[in-house]
Parts: sequence; C-alpha cells; structure tokens
Amino acid sequence: MTPHTILRLFAFFLALLSASSTFARTTTATHREWMGDAEFRYGLALSPLSPYTVNEGGGFEKTNTDTLRFKASAARPIWQSCQWWSRYDLAHQPPRHTAAGLTYRNAGKSVSLDRHGILTLEIRTDREYLHPRRDGEQWPHLLIQQDFPQPLPLNDPTLERLILSYRMQLAYCVNHMKPEEYNPSFHTAQSPFYLYIRNTNRASADYGLCLWVGIQSFDYRYERLSEEPVVSWDIGTQMYIYQLPPRKLWGDIRFTDRRWHRLQVDLLPYIDEAFRVLHEKGLFVHSSREDFVITGMNFGWEVPGTFNAALRVKGFSLRSYHRK
Repeated sequence: MTPHTILRLFAFFLALLSASSTFARTTTATHREWMGDAEFRYGLALSPLSPYTVNEGGGFEKTNTDTLRFKASAARPIWQSCQWWSRYDLAHQPPRHTAAGLTYRNAGKSVSLDRHGILTLEIRTDREYLHPRRDGEQWPHLLIQQDFPQPLPLNDPTLERLILSYRMQLAYCVNHMKPEEYNPSFHTAQSPFYLYIRNTNRASADYGLCLWVGIQSFDYRYERLSEEPVVSWDIGTQMYIYQLPPRKLWGDIRFTDRRWHRLQVDLLPYIDEAFRVLHEKGLFVHSSREDFVITGMNFGWEVPGTFNAALRVKGFSLRSYHRK
C-alpha cells in the first residue's frame, strides 16, 4: 500500500467520522412545526372587506363572510384570507373547476389551488381604483394568514434554530398607470411575509409592545432586493415594522425571472440583529428577543397602485429545533 493510498484512506475515515458526528448532532435535536395545513386542505376563512368590521364585530370568527373550500372537508380552516379595502367581496362566489384545480374569482381578485398544493393569489386593481391612488388613501390587500394555536416562545433555553421556509413564483405583474401618473412613493405592488411578535414578559418595561418582523419578496419598485434592513411605522396597526434584509435571505435573485425561488433561513440570528438595530434607534430599548413570543404570520399582496399581478406559493413551514 503506497503512502498516497494510506493518506486517501485516512481522509476517507476522517470524513466518515465527521459525518457520524454530524448525524449524532442532528438526531439529538427535536423539532416542532408551527404552521398548519401547508397544502390548504381545509380551505381559507374569508374576511369582510374592512378590518374595522373585524375589530368592531368581535374578531374574525364572528365576522368572516365565507370559507373558500378546495376539497370536500367540513374541518375548521387553519388559514384566514383577508381582502382588505377591496370593492369586490369573494364571499359566496361559486368555485370554478379548471384543469389544474379550483378557483374562486371576482372582478378584483382570484384565489386558486391546484392538485399539487400550490396556491395562486391574483389581484386586479385596475378594477379597484377609479383613479391612481393618492397619498393617504387606502389600498387593496389579498392576504393569507394564520394564528398559532400556542405562541412560540423565543426565550426557550432549548431553542437552537427557527427555520422559516417556503417557495414563491411571480406569475406576472402589469402596471396600468401612465408614466406621468406613476409615483413610487405612493404606488407599488408588493408581497411581504410578516411574523407578529409580542412582548409577554411582565417584568419588562416594554411589556405588551408588538412588532411586525417582515421579509420582503417581490416589490415592483425594485429590480434588485435590498441588502439593508428597514424600520418603519405602520399607521394601520399602530406598530413598528422591522424588515429583514431580503437579499441576505433570498439571495441575489430577481422575481421578475418568473422562476420558483425558495426561502430557507434560520430566523434567530436575524431577530437578534433586529433588536440591536432597534436599540440603536432608541426603540424597544427594554426588550430583547427573549421577551417575545411569535403569535402568527401573514403573507400576500398589498397593492397601493394600479397593478394587476399574480403569484404562486407553496410549502410554508416554520419549524423550531430544540436540544433534548
């Protein structure tokens, strides 16, 4: 046996040892999935057109107008669909059967599910707006969301990773405004993902404060995803929004290539970084990640401009990994 062969065998056994060690580490962790019904088997409960109706009426369960069913099931939906500020209610629209699956459609939007569990959200605001949106005016949404049955505690000492993943494809996006009408300060079509987190530490001076943690995907205004986080104030919910730097999560991609793109990221270090940035801005100064729980998520279209657009999405997962 030559010295070169001995070295190759030694490297091979080292690789086997390393692989065995890695396997041992992964098998000593437990995990939990927090998002339910990734294939939308139980349909989507449908909101009224105004969030004020929900707030004044005692919540979604009391004010939902219909359920969008894609399969024969009487189970209670895990997903909620919100059609805020639309002029067209999807409630009581008969489903249309297509070669791919089932579609609910009206003049302003459609929600479709195919046999592979791919959900398509299409919004057509050329039918919604009577004129290009002006500053201060509301805009149509087409969102899906779910609240977790139990809050996900971020202070769990066994929590090692928090992996968010899903796949998304931009089907199309068309701007129906004239060049002289379009103002990127007021007009876009965008599809962010948000986690809703809340401070539940009664010993914290920030007890009760809430924060949207966002991940931007497609935004008509930008050909390239940003490398920087963004902190903003949401007037509608009276909450701060922290947008994670999307290029670090998605990679240097372009949704306008119409391809499927996958997000898979451990959120814990990014949430820790979020609080560092917020502290530098004098916000949530009495808070850390460990004071918060995640209570739910939402995703979909927000279109404060005259655009027709559709996206496809599948495989939502938020999985926590814990040391045994």
